[in-house]
Amino acid sequence: KDDIINLAAQKKAIGLLVAASVLVYWGNIRITDFYGLLGIHKIHEWVSIPFTVLTIFVIVNAFNLIDGINGLCSSMAIITSVFFGIWFYLEGSPKSYQLVIIISSFIGSVFAFLRFNITPARIFMGDTGSLLIGLFIAIFAIEFLETNLRLPMSASMKVNSAPVVAISAMALPLCDMVKVFLIRIFNKRSPFSADRNHIHHVLLKLGYSHTQSTYILSLVSVLFVGIVVLLRGINPILLLSLTFILGFAVCVIPLLLLKRKESKLGVQ
Repeated sequence: KDDIINLAAQKKAIGLLVAASVLVYWGNIRITDFYGLLGIHKIHEWVSIPFTVLTIFVIVNAFNLIDGINGLCSSMAIITSVFFGIWFYLEGSPKSYQLVIIISSFIGSVFAFLRFNITPARIFMGDTGSLLIGLFIAIFAIEFLETNLRLPMSASMKVNSAPVVAISAMALPLCDMVKVFLIRIFNKRSPFSADRNHIHHVLLKLGYSHTQSTYILSLVSVLFVGIVVLLRGINPILLLSLTFILGFAVCVIPLLLLKRKESKLGVQ
């Protein structure tokens, strides 16, 4: 409906919260443990439900907001899904293999779309596509956390800092979303109002093409996943801090370079 008549952000938010609530409450897709982050482990069901709904809401919006140039949201979705798909495949339980089939189908569908979305694009996903992609990624991330939680400590695929690893797989969209929300709030605007402060918009203003910007950000996303996999054994809080520092650096440095460029050109 939004792609046809341009719904207000509040109405979209209500629809997303309803969809997430159905999945969480009746679909039993929930985050049940914090893995010791902030000293918290298992959480009560009535904390789990709203927290999971909020998590889905945040992830879906992050992928919705990153969909600003040709091929970017699709590329982010493929990179993140490949990471989760490989982990589920190597974990090897019957449920994980079911998820591998779903993830593989999802990746194939997005690749088919991406073929026609690369510049010069012939089709666009709109909010219909980006919101659905974000919903899939959110469910993959939650299933990763809960499947990993049930593994014994001796399991080869056990990840002790699973929440941080999941966040890192989605670090670029999440950090960019937080950055633009903070800018809007600082400027006394609604965090859901539109602007052109997203990382991909900044790269375009710096002179990069749609394709070049997509390649750059996709490479950065792959590096994020690689770094967190290599460092997954360190302290979770330290790893989380490193992820956000790197994420915000990637999102903020191009913005500072743009401000410097505009200042030199005398642009107000």
